[in-house]
Formats: sequence, structure tokens, C-alpha cells
Amino acid sequence: AQATQLKRPRGCRARVRPAAMRPVLRPVLARPWVHLPNPTDVAHVPSWLSETQLHYAEQLFKKGIQGYPVLVTETLHKMGTPSPHLAFAGRSNVGKSTLLNQLVHRNPDPANTQHGYMRESKKLDKPLSAPVSERPGRTRHLFRFEVGGRITFVDLPGYGFAKATRGVREGWVSLVDEYLERADQLKRVISLVDAEVGVKESDEQLWEMLQERKLTMMVVLTKVDRVSPQGLNRTMAHVVSQLQRMDEQYIWPYVHAVSGLHGHGVTELRASLSAVASDAKGGAIREARPRPGRAPAEAGAMAGAPAGGATAKPSWRAGAPAGGATAEPSWRAGGATAEPSWRAGAPSGGSTAEPSWRA
Repeated sequence: AQATQLKRPRGCRARVRPAAMRPVLRPVLARPWVHLPNPTDVAHVPSWLSETQLHYAEQLFKKGIQGYPVLVTETLHKMGTPSPHLAFAGRSNVGKSTLLNQLVHRNPDPANTQHGYMRESKKLDKPLSAPVSERPGRTRHLFRFEVGGRITFVDLPGYGFAKATRGVREGWVSLVDEYLERADQLKRVISLVDAEVGVKESDEQLWEMLQERKLTMMVVLTKVDRVSPQGLNRTMAHVVSQLQRMDEQYIWPYVHAVSGLHGHGVTELRASLSAVASDAKGGAIREARPRPGRAPAEAGAMAGAPAGGATAKPSWRAGAPAGGATAEPSWRAGGATAEPSWRAGAPSGGSTAEPSWRA
């Protein structure tokens, strides 16, 4: 291009196009979730955002939380729980504990909020919340939280923390590897990626390992309140491009973007995770029992399932809401002309700006 460019006469300035005439690239991937097969399709509505599934998720997370003793490598044989496991993995300081607490308690740090500051050792005696520490790499155990008796969240130790000793890092690797080998109830591994930092080599190694083990993986971008819409758009595009080259059979077809500190995107993530419970137990469908005098097929249709029942796809595999094709995701509540970017109109640094889909 430089070789064919005509030389500008001396003293002639380049013509600058006014800002109003420059093309504006909208960050269409800066949203609470993106569909991997067609990331730019803002009209797509997944079945886990149907009214039935949203209601099921709301009721599920209102139920009680069952805590279990923390686990180490020597006690992994005691981890058996009847409900499906969802394991959360990510680099140290990715915001894993904060997100878990926001999902379960709607509070990023319930232990310190309700009881004042707690020492690290004291937090191990209160396994109903994930311990939050200012020092990365403090989580050295497996924490388990069973939600409503239907799904169990597993907090895996963070990886990639360079300041930890070699022996400690090897212990973490051994613990996680042993858990993935023994966890028969494991249904999904949620890989957390810092939206501000992006994908690191350790994240890619985790993805490769999960692909080799044929374990279903779900990617969630965290700390989106710290990045601009353009920054989130770039990180999301990079993640999507990498995941599209992997075996789609073992990848959840949606990439989520959340803020565990402020709760952005957490409602959608709860609905997505609750699909594991409803698929395993028939929860969302079973909630709608046939009324007296109502045909079973009609009742099934109201519950968001096909009349045939047995051949129904899992709710997260369906291409449209099972319980109503007209359901709108919360980030498009403003109508078809609403800005698809969930932080559109916010200042470039705008950590406190309210995303448009929650306005």
C-alpha cells in the first residue's frame, strides 16, 4: 500500500475526516453472553433464558445451601454428593471466590460483610461461602456448596500464581487432577478468564487438558466492570476464535461475561447453570404438573418441553426458548432498537456505569 501511495505535494496537509463522518464500530460482543456458532447474532434467544427456566433458577437459588468439609488430596474419597458438580477453575486473582459468593449469596464477600474481618484459618470453619483473600493463591482446598439439593458448586484452587513455592503448586495440580479423575458427578468445568488480562498460557493448558479428558467446558469472562466495551469486545472475540477451533461436543455453546463484584451478568449465568440441574432432575419441567382436567401434552408444552417428552433436547442445546419463542433476554428489554452493547454509553473507564441491559 505504501509503494502505490501517491506523494503529497510539499505544504499540502492531509484531509482529516470530521469525527461525525468516521465509521463507528459498535462492540457487539460486549454482552452478558455470546453464542459461539454465531457471535454477532443479537436476536438469538437461548432456551435457558425462557421464562420457565428463569423462574426455575430464581427458585433454585433461593433454597438452602448445604456446606461440606473442605477437601484435600487425602480426603477426596469423601466428596461424594448426589447432585451434579459444577467445578470453577481459573488463575489466581481471577475473582473466582467473589463470583461464587455473588451467585450463591448475592454478596461478593458475605463472611466479612456479616461478621467483620475473618482470618484465613477462620474462613475454613465456615464453608457456606467461598473465602475471599487479598493475597492471590490462598485457596489450597476444595470448597463445595450444594444449592437447593440440585447442583454442587466446587471451588478449585487457583493456578498460575508465580509467588507460590514449587511444592505448593505441585500440590494444587495434584489435587485438581485427582478431583477431575474421581468426580463421577462432574457435569461441567467453568473456566474463568479475567476480561482485563485476557487468555493466558495456563488457561489454554487447562482447555487442552479438559478436551483430552472429554469434559464439558464453559468459559466465563470476569471483572467486566474494569474494562471498556471495546476492551471487552476484543477479549470476547479472542476467546470465541479460540473456542471455535476446539471440539464443540465438549464446549458449552455460550461464553458469558460477568462482574462478581457488582453482579452484572450474574442473573443470566444463574439461569445458564441451573439448566444442569433441570436437565439432570427434570426440575424445570417437573415444576409444572398437569392440572386436573388438563391433558399431559398441554401441560408439557406449558413447562417448556415438547409433547413427546422423552426425545426432548437438554434445555441448553435447544436453539430457541422451549417455553416461549417471544421471550426477550433482559439485556434487550428496551426493544429491538436497544444498544446491543451491555455497557454502551458508559465512560471508557466506567466501572460504576450501569449496563444498558439492567437499566
